[in-house]
Amino acid sequence: MKDVRIRLLYPSSVKPEEVRAAVRGMERFRAYGVLHDSAGLGVNDKEALRGVSNGKAMKRLVTSPELVMSPIDLHVDVVGIIFNRNIIPVGLTPFRMKEIVGDEFSVKKEPRLGLSREGIGAIVSLHKPREMGDASVDESVPIFRNGMDGGIALKSIELAVAHELGHVFGKTGHCEKDGCLMQANRDFADFIDRFVIPGVNFCRDCSSKISCAVNRMIAPL
Repeated sequence: MKDVRIRLLYPSSVKPEEVRAAVRGMERFRAYGVLHDSAGLGVNDKEALRGVSNGKAMKRLVTSPELVMSPIDLHVDVVGIIFNRNIIPVGLTPFRMKEIVGDEFSVKKEPRLGLSREGIGAIVSLHKPREMGDASVDESVPIFRNGMDGGIALKSIELAVAHELGHVFGKTGHCEKDGCLMQANRDFADFIDRFVIPGVNFCRDCSSKISCAVNRMIAPL
């Protein structure tokens, strides 16, 4: 048997309250036996990246001011397997993130809140949550009216991290059940309406799939 551990990696421009929100998203997986910790990235990242699968690649992604990527960029760390680097990274980036899709490598217009790859890792962008928490946002946009504030923005970070980790731990595709955190969402406004305001969690079926995936990682056949 082995430990299954996730580590939050973030640059110095990420605020303490944003880190705490992301950690709350990670804590949801404690019930499945997943351990977690967090580490800031700076000049000397040796300790922060110790034991992390694809640690250097994740550092490059979260510190890139022009982040255009696909889940394939979260690739299998073959060398890391040999050297027992098996901590799964969860990256927080303050920058806008766009996704490359299709064989023609077109870029989606709508910025992504998060991206992930099963068993490999996840990355969440703080660009949209920060925009929501900014008092200078355009109040003509519905999600910025009716008292939407930094508290909602922080909750969106927590749930985005939890959603992407659901994909990391075995939930392929999206759930069709109303009220499940693994449902699909069209954009950030839909994410807020569908997940954050009602305060959702994993449905029974998705929770079972996550539990089975973690158990396979703890005690592989």
